[in-house]
Amino acid sequence: MKKQTKGGSPHYLTEEQREAILNCVDLRDYFMYLASKGIFQCNKKRGKWFYFSDSNSKIAVCEDKWHDFKLGEGGRTLNAVMKFECLNWLEAHYFLANFTNTCAQVFVEERQRSQSDTRRTDTAEFYINQVIKPNHPDLISYFEQERGIPREIFMKYTRQIHFQLKTENGNWVRGFGLGWKNRAGGYEIKSSYRPTKLGTTDYTDLGNLRAKGIFVFEGMCDMLSMATMLHLKGKNLEDYRFICLNSVSNSNSFIKHFQIEDGLKIYLCLDGDKEGEKHTQKLLQAYPNARDIRADFSIGKEGIKDLNDFWKSINHTV
Repeated sequence: MKKQTKGGSPHYLTEEQREAILNCVDLRDYFMYLASKGIFQCNKKRGKWFYFSDSNSKIAVCEDKWHDFKLGEGGRTLNAVMKFECLNWLEAHYFLANFTNTCAQVFVEERQRSQSDTRRTDTAEFYINQVIKPNHPDLISYFEQERGIPREIFMKYTRQIHFQLKTENGNWVRGFGLGWKNRAGGYEIKSSYRPTKLGTTDYTDLGNLRAKGIFVFEGMCDMLSMATMLHLKGKNLEDYRFICLNSVSNSNSFIKHFQIEDGLKIYLCLDGDKEGEKHTQKLLQAYPNARDIRADFSIGKEGIKDLNDFWKSINHTV
């Protein structure tokens, strides 16, 4: 089969080559790629259908078909790529071949994860609709301006998570924030409005899992504050491992599951309140060689209740 590129040079694709390219792509992965670039927002995922929108479009997408309910247009994988990438017939095939070989796997894993990420607890049910790199202006403003966390730091360690939560009275509410998965498969999410815990709470293990320097924190912004300070001191963040308990109640889980190894240096930096002190002592008893570093940051004194408070007190951009 012969087609012309934009430059006019003839190129060929056999029917077998063309089918092989198209058969390797799930159209939902391509639209999730578009969402990661901010072109669309992924609103919900129901069975085989994913739903995307912007100010002009409402699009339903399955494995190899798409339909825009607002514009009344749609089709299959190839014409979607031709439309949204502004490519001709042959270039769209080349794009899909490259997409499959480079970035598609990230979105394949995200799709597979989201299709299985319906969790039930005693009181609520939730769906994870979208997990992408942070891009929402309100979240970026909150973490940068109110928490003093540089964009490059929360981009490295968190993801923007969109979810739907069924409340005890049966109503569904939507929300989003920056966060991460915990060890038990639940989600820990934070925004300017409130922290949200979806599923079972547990601690989260971040950074280089082989690093010998390990910091243990209570909250997300404390962990991000330490990463910020290390980065500004010129330290290589790949030399560190960060444990966020997400709640002091998860200290028991950490003690139960954390594998101690020779040469590890554990630094404890929990909050300065009574619970923080109680669980710091519990961790020191479990790990006698660990060091409580809260005093280095005046935590528990002069109104400094946690590491993020300390960081904000010395960071004049906040």
